[in-house]
Amino acid sequence: MTEPLSGLQRLPGRLLIAASVLVSTLLSCGAQNPARMSSLSVNASSTTGLTAPVGYVNIKAYGAQCDGVTDDTAAIQKALNIQSNLYLPPGTCLAGTLQLKSNQSIVGEGPSSVLLQKPGSDYLLGNHLGLKSTADVSTNMHDIVLKKIKLKGQAGKVPFDEHDHLLNLNAVTDVIIDQVVFEGYVGDGFYLGSGRRGYERHNLRVDVRNSVFDGVVKNNRNAISIIDGTEVRILGTTFLRSGRPGMPGAIDIEPDYENDAFSRIRDITIDDCEFRDITSDALISLLLRPQDRLTYPSRNITISNIRGFGNNQTNQTAISLTHSSWGATEIPTESTAPLNVRVSNAQITGVYRPFMISQLKGAVIENSTFSNSRAFAYIGEGDANGFNRDITLNNVLFDNVGYDPSVGYKALTIYSNAGLTLNNVTVQNGTGLGIAFSSGRSSKVSITNTKIINNNGKLVYGIRRFNNHTLSPSTNRSEGISLVGVRGNDFLAQ
Repeated sequence: MTEPLSGLQRLPGRLLIAASVLVSTLLSCGAQNPARMSSLSVNASSTTGLTAPVGYVNIKAYGAQCDGVTDDTAAIQKALNIQSNLYLPPGTCLAGTLQLKSNQSIVGEGPSSVLLQKPGSDYLLGNHLGLKSTADVSTNMHDIVLKKIKLKGQAGKVPFDEHDHLLNLNAVTDVIIDQVVFEGYVGDGFYLGSGRRGYERHNLRVDVRNSVFDGVVKNNRNAISIIDGTEVRILGTTFLRSGRPGMPGAIDIEPDYENDAFSRIRDITIDDCEFRDITSDALISLLLRPQDRLTYPSRNITISNIRGFGNNQTNQTAISLTHSSWGATEIPTESTAPLNVRVSNAQITGVYRPFMISQLKGAVIENSTFSNSRAFAYIGEGDANGFNRDITLNNVLFDNVGYDPSVGYKALTIYSNAGLTLNNVTVQNGTGLGIAFSSGRSSKVSITNTKIINNNGKLVYGIRRFNNHTLSPSTNRSEGISLVGVRGNDFLAQ
């Protein structure tokens, strides 16, 4: 099977969108850029007498009342069908299952410009589940801009339904979501899907920027779900009061198991995002399929400059990284393609478990701090099925991690791994054990320039190897391990 994404000859996505928006506006009004609301002047539409930015048409020109009561679905859909550039004025426009098209821009005045999901609608805004597209991304719906509007759901007013989303896009290319508030979603705030199960659809170059996802009632599925995506970026975005126990994450990257032959999770960036009062099972969840099952293995996921604040909700994990989704048990081999996931400059406090890594090859966590967590972080799982390869922690601080004796009594647990590097790792204000090698086996483990500091008098052992863990000393490396105020180092290397 030939991969259609690899051979694309194109401009960078931001240039394509800028060019598309510029051409659309030149045709309608001159030389204004509709993607730059800050520079748009507001004029009376020459055909309607309703105010709108130059080059845009006010949706009220098509009969939308935006009074929060009248069903505006038909009026807004008519506007979407006829116009490319639409202005959503301040007010609340009740609608459901609205369909976008290519080369479409919807802009408003910020949180006061509201699209309110009509109860009973499958979603608020979308594109027919990508049914009009094909596996070839050249047939995708493309060049869509949503800016300075609010998409509001009915969470708390209707029963929970994990498939009831606000924005439901499938088979799209070059999408910009900028300064959009997603509020009170019943299922997901933004679902980036691959069409119906078993259909091959792909998403390319999708940006979520400077936006807010607020679940309000903490009885939602995910803020963002990514089922298929290449060059997807989530930047400068805040996540609040989102999820519920048993749901994957505020951000959930989780391809469907039926799509192993064609799904793509590639070049994903999550940067400068903040998470507060999240109630799902993770802040960020990578529930990926085993690499060796995939025609196009997942690759290149960057999570950087994130901030997470929790209340130690039981069993919640800040960052969950695994290739064991949908019950898969395959473990990575020497020939498995590495994922290359990098977590950099994460600042996480008060989340029950800092992170977990399982059945994965190729992960780096660096320049990060995890603090005030009841339970320990872990790499691997308590049996051979959680085996990892090529995992690195570099310049990572565990501060008061694993402080609850009933759920761990250590900062970091290492299970089965081959190729594990701990460099410049610090454990301080710990309880019980600093680092533990628990049930499993490990090889090619390097621990260098690592400090375990008993500065609160609660640590009783530095590095403990339990009897049910088998080390391979001849493959290991140890240098510059410093135990301050605590005894015990069972890590063997030669």
